[in-house]
Amino acid sequence: MPKNLDENSYEKRIENIEKGKSYLKSNGFFKSKSNLFEDIQRFIYKR
Repeated sequence: MPKNLDENSYEKRIENIEKGKSYLKSNGFFKSKSNLFEDIQRFIYKR
C-alpha cells in the first residue's frame, strides 16, 4: 500500500513515467525502431 494517496495520484504516475522514459533513453533504449512494450518486456524478463 502506498504511504500516502499522493503517491498514487494520476499526476504522480505521469511524472514517474516521464522520469522512466528519460532514464531509459539515457541508458540506450529507443535507439532501435522496435516496439516500446517489447523492449520493456525484454528488459524485465532477461533477468
